[in-house]
Amino acid sequence: MNRSQPTQHEATTMNLVPVSLLMCVQAALSSWAIFLRFTYALFVLPMVIIEVYSLLRKFRLSMLIPSALCFLIIALTIHFCLLVDSAYFSGLDFPTLPTWLPIKDLICAPCRFFLYNSDSDSIAKHGLHPRFLHLFVNLPLMLGPAVPLLAFCAPAIRPSPACLTYWYSFVVPLAFLSVVSHQEARFLLPVVPFVLLLAGYCLEVSNEPPRTDFIYAMCKSKFGTLFILCWFVQQLFLLLLFNNFHQGGLVSYYKSLPLRACDSSDCSIHVFYHTYMPPRFPFGCATQQTNFLNVSNMCRTVIDLKGSNESELQRVLMQLRNRTEPCMKCRNVNLIYPGSLSPLNLDFGQFKSVVNTKLFFGHLSFEDLPRFPLNLKNRKGMFADHFNHWYSQLSLHVVTIKV
Repeated sequence: MNRSQPTQHEATTMNLVPVSLLMCVQAALSSWAIFLRFTYALFVLPMVIIEVYSLLRKFRLSMLIPSALCFLIIALTIHFCLLVDSAYFSGLDFPTLPTWLPIKDLICAPCRFFLYNSDSDSIAKHGLHPRFLHLFVNLPLMLGPAVPLLAFCAPAIRPSPACLTYWYSFVVPLAFLSVVSHQEARFLLPVVPFVLLLAGYCLEVSNEPPRTDFIYAMCKSKFGTLFILCWFVQQLFLLLLFNNFHQGGLVSYYKSLPLRACDSSDCSIHVFYHTYMPPRFPFGCATQQTNFLNVSNMCRTVIDLKGSNESELQRVLMQLRNRTEPCMKCRNVNLIYPGSLSPLNLDFGQFKSVVNTKLFFGHLSFEDLPRFPLNLKNRKGMFADHFNHWYSQLSLHVVTIKV
C-alpha cells in the first residue's frame, strides 16, 4: 500500500473538517435569520432535513462532535439575539443589559411573532383572505408562465434528486403559509428561486438532445421563445402595477408634505384607514400611541386604524371631536383612505366643517378593489362621469376635517 495516499478513515476525517466549518456557519446564520424573519425556518426546513440525513448517512458517529459544536453556536447566537432585541425594544443600555435583566424579561421576537400571528383577532386587523389565495392568485401573479409550465410539464418529467429538493422547498412552505388566513404575495418571495430552478429544469429536459447550450437551445425553440416573451410581459405588468399603483397614493401624499420641524405651527392629527402602516418620520414629531385618547398633546399624532370597520372609524373620530384639547390647531384631522371605499358611510355634518378634500391619483389597494360604476348609462356626459369615477376610485383621498 502506498503510504503517500490517505486511508479511507483519514480521507473521511479530511472531508469532515470543511463540512463541520460549513455546518457552524449555517447554524449561526440560520439562527440569526430566524430572528429577522420567523418564516425563514419553513423555507429551509426541507433542505435541512435532506442535509442532515445525507451527513448522518455518510459520516455516522463522526458527526457527534460537529453537531455538538453547532448546537453550542446556535445557543450562543440565540442568546446574543435575545439580548439585542431586549435592548432595542426596551430602550435599555446594551452593555449593562446582561448584568441585571431577569430571564423572564427577555424579549424573544420570533416567539412574539408566532403568538401574534396565531391570534385570529390580530390577523383580522390586517385583513382576512381565503386560504387558496396563495395557490390560485399570488403564485400566478408573481411567477406568471412558470406556474402552468410546472403544472403541465413537470408531472411528465422524471425528477432528479436535486429537483425533488426544489419541489419540497416549494411545496412545504406553501402548505404552511396557506394555513394562515392573512396572505400577501410578498410572503412567497423566498420560493421564487426554487420555482425558477424547477422551470429551468423542465425547459432543459423538454429540449431535444443533442444540445450544446441551454440558453441557445431554449431561444431557438418556439416554446422557449414564447415562455421568455410571456415572462417579459408579465414582469413589465408587475413593474407598473407595484411600482406605480399599488399603494402609490401614499408615496405621492408623503411627497406633498412640507418639511416640518418640532415647533411647526401645523398640529394636525393624521388618521390612516385601510392603508399600509404609515411611517412616522414624514410628519416631523409625529408620535405613535396605543392609547391616544389619554395623551395630553395630540399634535402631529398618527393614528393607524389598519383594516378596521367603519364603526371603529366613527368611534375614533367622535372621541377626537369630544376631546378637550387646549390647542385649537390640534382640532384639524386628516382622514386618509383609499378611493375605492368612497363614499364613506359617515355623517360629516356632525363635525364643525370639512376643510378640503385632496385626491392623489395612482392608488390601488388589493384589499379594497375599485368598484365598477352603476347607473351611468344613457346620460349626458357619460365619458366624463366614467372618468371622474375611475379617477376617484384609483386615488388616495385625504379629507381634512375640523372637529
